[in-house]
Amino acid sequence: MAAVDATPASTSAPVESETHPGSRGPSDWRALVELTGSLATRHDIHEILFLVVSRLAELLEVDRGSIVLWGDDPNEASVVATSDDREIKNLVLDLEKYPEIRSVLDGAEPLVIDDVTESALLHEVLRAEGPLEFTSMALVPITGENGPLAVLCLKGRQRSRFSENDLLRAQAVANATAIALNNARILRRLRAETSSRLAEESKRLVELGRYFDFFESSADAMLVMDATGQVLLANPTMQMLTGQPASLLLGHNFVEFVDKSSLPRIERIIDGFAREEYPVGVDLRLKTAGSTSRLACVNFSHVLHDNGAVLATMRDVTRERELGRELAQTKEFLERMIESSVDR
Repeated sequence: MAAVDATPASTSAPVESETHPGSRGPSDWRALVELTGSLATRHDIHEILFLVVSRLAELLEVDRGSIVLWGDDPNEASVVATSDDREIKNLVLDLEKYPEIRSVLDGAEPLVIDDVTESALLHEVLRAEGPLEFTSMALVPITGENGPLAVLCLKGRQRSRFSENDLLRAQAVANATAIALNNARILRRLRAETSSRLAEESKRLVELGRYFDFFESSADAMLVMDATGQVLLANPTMQMLTGQPASLLLGHNFVEFVDKSSLPRIERIIDGFAREEYPVGVDLRLKTAGSTSRLACVNFSHVLHDNGAVLATMRDVTRERELGRELAQTKEFLERMIESSVDR
């Protein structure tokens, strides 16, 4: 069999028909579909990569499959998974000693070497290192949005020939792996951002905890909300006023506990927090656990502004406002009586 020198497989790799002994049948294509499909359901990056190289090495009947990830240093790469050693996860390589990998990373094209002893690309390596462990190899780029991310390496100890269909299968897996790598990176970033937000929230709650004793002992209903109206703390008096336990108050928006008749007003107030507007003496009708509602006089304060929070203190004025209306009605009635009486 004629050897293929270290040139891109797309131009020099030998082409074989499906009847060639090295070709794979429909069952292998089904296994390939299952392999690429399974990548979408996994998020552990090491498990993803080990699954890829071990199953692909089995499907293509090679002695070793590995994935070499390009790092921040352009002269280094890391073996992050290999089919014959599950524990290898970050083996650093000097690319000066691996010109075949460098060639694929630089050119973003597949590379086939049927016989390393006849490869011009590996001539200097062979002279410096002596005979290599593997005789034939196929290398396929794993390409992301900004270029090659890694290289999928397939190696055999015996001199062999990679068919065009073998390369197509390897490229399909490489493409799926690129998506999985990208998704894993996005997932890690989202988890990091979520963890950061949770840490900030935890820190803020710890700082607000200094006021906890004061909140707990206050006769006035109190709650602490963020600038969007999300409730962070609520004292027992607030729970009594609304008839809602802390578990239903915390983490919900204050708007949810305001009667629809007061919704336009509270929405304007919350919008004003961004402009550092904190009104006082605002009457809001609050929903309670039952079908009734309570009228509360609410004062908003910026005293917790450094913690990115707003303090709201409120007092139940339902009966007070009813008495006020009754007194106003009585006063109006008496005035009409006096005005309508005959002046003697």
